[in-house]
Amino acid sequence: MTIKVRDARFPNDAWLRACQECGNVQATKSPEVYTTDKWRDVKCNKCKSEGSLDYGTPNEYVEDED
Repeated sequence: MTIKVRDARFPNDAWLRACQECGNVQATKSPEVYTTDKWRDVKCNKCKSEGSLDYGTPNEYVEDED
């Protein structure tokens, strides 16, 4: 097992979301942290589109070695 990061620009513990409009990747809080559905309304930092960010994924992940 190897721990890897998806994007080295962000901290290992970051939650990364990609904009479906412009493709920008940004670090946000995990949707699990929110007590309401406000995570859906986070705006893209680049194109300012609201509600176009995907659910996201943790930056750090485990890769199994064969």
